[in-house]
Amino acid sequence: MPRPLSRWEREWLPPIFAGLVTLILLLWIFQPGPKRDAPVVDRSAAVPASKNGYLFRTWNVENFFDEQNDPRVRDQDEDWFGDHPELVREKVARLVEAILLDNDGRGADVIALVEVENLRAVELLRDALNARVDASLGYRNIVFRENRSGRHIAP
Repeated sequence: MPRPLSRWEREWLPPIFAGLVTLILLLWIFQPGPKRDAPVVDRSAAVPASKNGYLFRTWNVENFFDEQNDPRVRDQDEDWFGDHPELVREKVARLVEAILLDNDGRGADVIALVEVENLRAVELLRDALNARVDASLGYRNIVFRENRSGRHIAP
């Protein structure tokens, strides 16, 4: 049978234990993390053309909607881009500029995008890219799986 706790153990061990747990949690929460003020497009990060293999890029394009307002989709951002097609064209142009920083101006061989509304948005980007690269190197294949979980933004 274990011995009973002394008065000191009953009064001081719980606050000491709670203090240690709190200190550990605070150290874990406030540990230094990566800097988050990096530029959106870092021209120095462009990868040179490879003689062997493929250049693969993945990118969260953040709310990449097409210029058509789909009445079946109730989303404030989708409605806004549908009402402002000129801004969709501007977003596509900026994405093209950023993509063509890689691979000596050819863009990545394979591009995986996140936060894309639909196949049409990807086709707008593909067509704009193909207008700027050599026809033999153009983007031909699109793989898109619609996200039907609610917001209609897919990887």
